[in-house]
Amino acid sequence: MPRSENFLMLIIFAISLLLILQNSIFKINIRTTESPKYLIIGCDMRVGNYQNYLNYDRNSKTMEVNIVINCCGFNTSVEKHEKTYFIYEKQYGDLCRCICNQKIIIFNVENDAKIVFVSYDNKKTILSPNLEFCGISTYSECQTDEDCITTGCSNQICQSKNEEELMTTCEFIECFDARKFKVSCKCIDNKCQWS
Repeated sequence: MPRSENFLMLIIFAISLLLILQNSIFKINIRTTESPKYLIIGCDMRVGNYQNYLNYDRNSKTMEVNIVINCCGFNTSVEKHEKTYFIYEKQYGDLCRCICNQKIIIFNVENDAKIVFVSYDNKKTILSPNLEFCGISTYSECQTDEDCITTGCSNQICQSKNEEELMTTCEFIECFDARKFKVSCKCIDNKCQWS
C-alpha cells in the first residue's frame, strides 16, 4: 500500500474511534469524582463576623457557600463524589496576616446533597450533612462522640457537653428532625458537628 493510503486509513480509523467514543458505545468511567459547575467570587475582607455558612435556593438548585480562608496563598476548588460536594482549600504560597470570606456559587445541586469543607491542613467541616436538614453545629472542641450532645428545644443544635447551651425558640420545624434525615451529632476532626 502506498503511504497516502496508509495515512488515509489511519485518519479514517481515528475518526471512527472518536465517533464510537462520542456516541458512548464504550462507557469508560475511571474518575470517581465529578467536576461540578461552580463560580468563585473573590475574598470579602470587610470587618465583621467571619464564619462559614451556606444558603441554598431550592428553585434554582443553586448553593452559595461562604468560607473563611487566608487572604493570600490559597486556591479553592470544588469536587463532587456521589451526593457529597467537597470544597478544598489548597495552600500554594506564603500566608499573610488577614482572613476573608470567600464566596463560592455551585450550580445544579440536589436538595439532599452533603457539603464538606476541607481546609489546607485536611481538617473536615461538614457545613451541611443534608441540605434539607437545618440543624446547627457549633463546631466546639471534642475528643470523642460522647463529648457531643444535642441541645435546643427541638434538639437541633450539635455542641460540646462542655459549652453553655444555646438558647432557642420552642418550635418544631420538620427540617430539625435528625432521624428523618439520618444525621447524628458526632465528633469529627475534634469538632462537634452534624454528620
